[in-house]
Amino acid sequence: MSLPSKIRAMPRWQTIVIGSSIASVLIAGAVTTTMVLTAKPDPAVGTGPAIAAVPETPKVSPPETMSVAATFAGWTLESAIGVQPAAETGKIEDGNIALLLNADIAGAADASAVLSQLVPVIGGLEYEFRALVRLDSASSGTGSVAIMLGEQQLDLPAPAPAWTEVTGMYTAEPGQTEMRLAIAASGDVAGFRIDAITLAPIGETTNAVLNGSFEDFAAPTQITNPELIMRTGEAYIGVSWRAATLSWEVLSETGAALLDGTLPANSSLNLIPLGDLEQGYYSVSVAPEDGSAEPITATFMVLDQTTIPAGERDSRFGVGTHIGEPYYVGSETVGAQIGFAHARTDARWSHIEKVKGVYDYPQILTDGVRDFEAAGMDMLPIVGYGNKLYDAGAPSTPDGIAAYVSLASNVVSTFDAHALEVFNEFNNPLLNTGACGTTPACYLPILQATADRIRAEYPGIPIVGPANARTDDAFLTGLYQLGGLDYLDAVSFHPYDYDYGDNKGAEFLVDSLKQVEDRIKEYNDGEAKPIWITELGWTSTLVESDNQQADYLVRSEVIAFASGVERFYWYDLVNDHLHPLDHEGNFGMVRQQTEQIPAFEPKRSAMAQSMLIRKIGGKDFAVRDNLNETTYSYAFGSSDDTTRVAWSTKPVSVSFATKVPVKVTSQYGEVTVVKPINGTITIELGEQTIYIDGDLSVARLIG
Repeated sequence: MSLPSKIRAMPRWQTIVIGSSIASVLIAGAVTTTMVLTAKPDPAVGTGPAIAAVPETPKVSPPETMSVAATFAGWTLESAIGVQPAAETGKIEDGNIALLLNADIAGAADASAVLSQLVPVIGGLEYEFRALVRLDSASSGTGSVAIMLGEQQLDLPAPAPAWTEVTGMYTAEPGQTEMRLAIAASGDVAGFRIDAITLAPIGETTNAVLNGSFEDFAAPTQITNPELIMRTGEAYIGVSWRAATLSWEVLSETGAALLDGTLPANSSLNLIPLGDLEQGYYSVSVAPEDGSAEPITATFMVLDQTTIPAGERDSRFGVGTHIGEPYYVGSETVGAQIGFAHARTDARWSHIEKVKGVYDYPQILTDGVRDFEAAGMDMLPIVGYGNKLYDAGAPSTPDGIAAYVSLASNVVSTFDAHALEVFNEFNNPLLNTGACGTTPACYLPILQATADRIRAEYPGIPIVGPANARTDDAFLTGLYQLGGLDYLDAVSFHPYDYDYGDNKGAEFLVDSLKQVEDRIKEYNDGEAKPIWITELGWTSTLVESDNQQADYLVRSEVIAFASGVERFYWYDLVNDHLHPLDHEGNFGMVRQQTEQIPAFEPKRSAMAQSMLIRKIGGKDFAVRDNLNETTYSYAFGSSDDTTRVAWSTKPVSVSFATKVPVKVTSQYGEVTVVKPINGTITIELGEQTIYIDGDLSVARLIG
């Protein structure tokens, strides 16, 4: 089967519309590839004619360079700690490759050798040294780089975006047979490039430096992008693969072929610019044209807006994480790109207090929490589970509860927490093995003691609980009857109440959340209390596909917000397992990094979440259109700033009265404009949600 046939047979991607056009794009290595974008019919539009929307995208372009971690023939890496040599292509003056050096050598007082080689010389001869260097001032870091000819150090030019030649003279001592050539660094160095290194006796052209052009390098076979969530106009795919000829193809989320081409023969490192792609969810496959290896396939996202400033993010949106696990390192970037305002993670008692009264947080945990907070996500720590130093399982004795409360106070301070969740799924025997048991009466003393301490020490920090497994109305009712609501600022639970066999979707939440709200009012003098869903998700092994996981994400969050839920933490951010059939390991909205795909690879749910945040962010729920029991249309915002989120579990057509064109956005970001006919537009609804903008009349079913 050919590469295009293999890719088209993969049912992983679904609808997006891109206007038909042809673009000629320069590929690294001076090869021009023609890319054909194929138009597809709009699935969201009914009787009203649609015209392609003209997105107001900034004038940007894909990067001109790309790089991959590499080793270089002839060169020795003398210290691997904090040093990141890479091969870079694009904007190269000599050949196709230059050395890109990044280093973080903290506390180094003097230059430390990074890359070196022993160059043969003849005693008594004078040599001329030449090299090209480039150091962008915006990425130069706070350290320094030196070129050493033996003990002699060459002066480097000031940072500049253009290649600059560095020259120097070196005289070999009588009897000398070799000279140590080194590229040395100290401190924090970012974005230093060097190429075309030569050392030759005066008047001669024979270069004594081995691989001074850095063309001979070894690197992993991979998609080199550090990120696979990219801004409209800036999309690209970097490829590191040593093969005779490589074919590549980009597919829409429906699996329709959009772009294809070949990469220069034996070029090893290439950049495929995809700046013409509009907002949407895509996949790319790359493989040897001769079929000698299986394709590498990666999904990627293009967003009109990849950065929402922290202060402008919608507080309703949070995400569950496992910060502290190695595979979460760096994931704060995708969390911020998607647009989350909050992150929830474990503060495991047994991992922190291993000696009574001594709190020793794992460095990977505190670093991760710091990185998430720096990326604009407020932290909700879960002070959870047991500690063998006290009651082994959940605390049940006065000493155990006191120790738990002391840890909770320390966690709030250490994490700079904006809220605190007391235990996690206390009602779940798998997580609570305490001597007292899993009843509300066992939970209340822990909750009460924690609330009293935190409210005294950190006024204004919300106390959240009981974080039930499933909704568990019996547990909630029992807790309320004991006065538990007095110690809770927000009621939390994890409504995994869907039937694993039926995959009935998210719509059960409509009745379930009303019942939760009514129960709170029953025991709170008729007053509501904030409801936080601190965990809910669908694994992509449980549902039919990644697409259905994305459907349920949008539908569950929209229903929750329309039902008065104050905050929703989707579970979770990163897949916890690499195997695609592992049940617990595939709740994430991005896949773990691998050697072939070292970036976090977005699943459909990441794109769906990103679009939901961008479409209703900052807009309060207004009204649900009165349609039928299988059709859902929720309006957020007011007047002309209204956005409806609509879907139906059975195909149906819905009409709205309007005199002006209406913008319709798919779940995956494709935009069309629907023009009214005789004052009416008609929209076809299905399982996949769509967004309808504008001040419209009440929806009416057509059939």
